[in-house]
Amino acid sequence: MAPADTKSVGIIGAGRIGKAMAQIARRAGRPVVIANSRGPQSLASLVQELGGGVTAGTVDDAAAADIVVLAVMWPDVSRAVDGLDWSGRVLIDATNDFDPSDLNGRTSSEVVADLVTPARVVKAANTFAAAVLASDPQQAGGQRVIFLSVTTPTPRPTSPTCSRPPDSSSSTSAGCAREATCNRSAAHSPATT
Repeated sequence: MAPADTKSVGIIGAGRIGKAMAQIARRAGRPVVIANSRGPQSLASLVQELGGGVTAGTVDDAAAADIVVLAVMWPDVSRAVDGLDWSGRVLIDATNDFDPSDLNGRTSSEVVADLVTPARVVKAANTFAAAVLASDPQQAGGQRVIFLSVTTPTPRPTSPTCSRPPDSSSSTSAGCAREATCNRSAAHSPATT
């Protein structure tokens, strides 16, 4: 059983990424509520497979957790988060928009942040395949690390290919090259899965 100060995790989306994120949260000892658009009854076998500490709930139940993971397909994002209370929440955005033509020059995380205002949005878990994400991060003696990007409440200007604002004296690619060296800054922090 998790201590009283352990933050709960709600997962919206019960596909491969949602399942992997539930496994990660359970490894960390966090209670998990997992939800999908078909309702809790459709998740009985998944909850049984994931084991103790994981319950099936509604999307409202998952969104009420301290930390919420959004693990749905991009076309379903807006519908999945619509009408939910995001006050005081941290949302881990594990989505990918594979056709950025609908973003109007913005990042997908900026779009998600607008949909879940006033939640704090952390972009993570969208660069590994689900099987890799769910596996033991220290397998074979290694230590897998993922990088997080936090969307701040005040939008910063960005270029289409770089998540950092380019400075006026350099090209976008130079700005992105510098980004690779600053992964420990406030906006980009490594985390072990």
